Amino acid sequence: MDEELLEPLEGYKSYYKDKFKEVAKEYFDKLKEDSKVDVEANIETNKKLKAKKAELDALKKRLDGSKGVNTFLTVLLIGGIILAVGSIFFMATAGYTVYKLIALILGIIFIVISVLIKTLVMKKKLQELKEKVNKKIDECNLLINEAKKQMAPLNALFDWNIPVILTKKTIPTLEIDQFFDAKKYVYLNQKYGLTNNDKNRSTVYCQSGTILGNPFLICKDYITSMVRKTYSNSITIHWTTRIHTKDGTRTIHHSQILTGYVYRMAPSYRYSTYLVYGNEAAPKLSFSRFPTDVENMNDKQIEKFVKKEVKKLDKKESKSLTDKDPNTNYSRFGNDEFEAIFGGTNRNNDVEYNLLFTPLAQSNILKLLKDKEKIGYGDDFIFDKRKCLNYVKSAHSQDIDYSAKPTNFMGYDIIDMEDFFMEYNSEWFKSFYFDLAPILSIPLYQSHKSKEFIYKEDILANLSSYEYEVMANGFDPKLLKPEDACTPNIYKTEYIKTKGNTDEFNVTAYAYRGERRVTYVTKLGGDGHLHTIPVRWIEYFPVEKETKMSINKNNQSRYEFNSADHSKLANLNTHFERGLIGILGYQAMFDADEAIGSTVVKEEGFNLEKTIADLERELDRIDNNQGTDEEGFSPNEDELPKEEKEVSADDIETASDSSDSDE
Repeated sequence: MDEELLEPLEGYKSYYKDKFKEVAKEYFDKLKEDSKVDVEANIETNKKLKAKKAELDALKKRLDGSKGVNTFLTVLLIGGIILAVGSIFFMATAGYTVYKLIALILGIIFIVISVLIKTLVMKKKLQELKEKVNKKIDECNLLINEAKKQMAPLNALFDWNIPVILTKKTIPTLEIDQFFDAKKYVYLNQKYGLTNNDKNRSTVYCQSGTILGNPFLICKDYITSMVRKTYSNSITIHWTTRIHTKDGTRTIHHSQILTGYVYRMAPSYRYSTYLVYGNEAAPKLSFSRFPTDVENMNDKQIEKFVKKEVKKLDKKESKSLTDKDPNTNYSRFGNDEFEAIFGGTNRNNDVEYNLLFTPLAQSNILKLLKDKEKIGYGDDFIFDKRKCLNYVKSAHSQDIDYSAKPTNFMGYDIIDMEDFFMEYNSEWFKSFYFDLAPILSIPLYQSHKSKEFIYKEDILANLSSYEYEVMANGFDPKLLKPEDACTPNIYKTEYIKTKGNTDEFNVTAYAYRGERRVTYVTKLGGDGHLHTIPVRWIEYFPVEKETKMSINKNNQSRYEFNSADHSKLANLNTHFERGLIGILGYQAMFDADEAIGSTVVKEEGFNLEKTIADLERELDRIDNNQGTDEEGFSPNEDELPKEEKEVSADDIETASDSSDSDE
């Protein structure tokens, strides 16, 4: 065990943060060296480009200013025409006056001035400025293309899992896998109780590894659930009343907005990123805790918070002494501050809880939670222990792109690329480290080494179902989408067979199709009459589509894959990441297993034009194959049938005006 990991917060602050940056800088420098890019030439090119862009921005401002003047002259021309024509009209119908003559003269002056300036000055000036802008854009594009050529060799070398490689070099104690294979899943499943995701969630990212032989898994899932959605529509009604006053009767005009509501179930989609850690220490213990925002409190506020929570815990303990239900048993922990801030008061085994949270563990965790220096993220995580499995879900990890696609690092400005490389990977490491920090804070977990696991049966598959789902989510969703579906896909997989390095499996895409509905809601208006309000809503029906998919585990780097001859796959839908080739709908995949596995880079030297073409194709493929990216989804109504079906208000739940928000 690394000494720095015994106190995770201090270890990150004093060692790992700077160590990671040092490792990342060395890695980037090595990439530059291997790519043989001319750094100075690229810096000079981008210096020229920035100068050209500054000139372009100045020209665009001048063009916008000239367009503004031209617009003013157009308004002046229209105003002059209106003034002149109006003066002539009124003189013809109402007689001559000096003011009308002055207005006519002014109108003519406005017309003459605006026409002369627009035709003799502004037209030529605008044309010249547009030509200069277009010329400057062409000059910028030439420099951009030159910079892209200069950086193409480096862009070609960026690979998947760069942050993983850097993290392993920074913390050698951590063993991080290239992918989550079937053997590791069976290990987590049979020994620790991890199960596959249910039908309502699909894994879009996973990363497995071990800490001193104890397995962990970071997952990002795409989740769907049915929620009650509010649909509404409003109409405005008008009526009049007559009242008597001392001066007689007076008519009063009234208006009122009436709103009708319809509640219906609709699918909702969201992402969830979390860490799973398996350890046999305290195997019977289960508990959960939730964030308290304590890092934003001062000492007095913390003291007040602890006192308030301790009073609640005293009542909880007193009640447990008189309650015969063993599930409600609770006895106070020795450290009031830890008990109040960390929580875990719903624990089911006090003995194992005390073994787990030693004084050092308590100290480590309180430092994490009360981190006012913002070294990490403070108290932003849920900790849920379910016997041998520990789940950590942090707020910060929900905003981190753990996938680290190599295209993220591609660019044409070496300085900007290096800055982004360092910033992205440093934030990735920080997020990953502090997801693990609650686990690392517990010394018993680090001293408890996993016992040897004996597999009870042969494992035929190469990869886990989690990796199958990740690969499915890497394809263009339209290729897997069920017919008439108007919502995103949730992918579930079923293993078929394995040959060599290739797994074949079925992917089922679950989604919903929608049909338009209209319900007429009746509401009483202030005029004393009932009014019908049409409320349009969408009814959803589950649909699914099954597609065959294969994954070949060939362990090629991204550069090797892009450089290899994959002519056998040219007309197929493929997706490559982390040394895995996914092929969609390929029935004869097993026949190609040997050919795919043996493809290597041809020793033809570096071909600039081919590399640039490969990069462009890869970027196009990434743009098209964005996978699942919907959150807070609302359906694309263009994909819904146009016809509406009327549904009686008696068949639908309606709401009062007091509620008009989605739930």
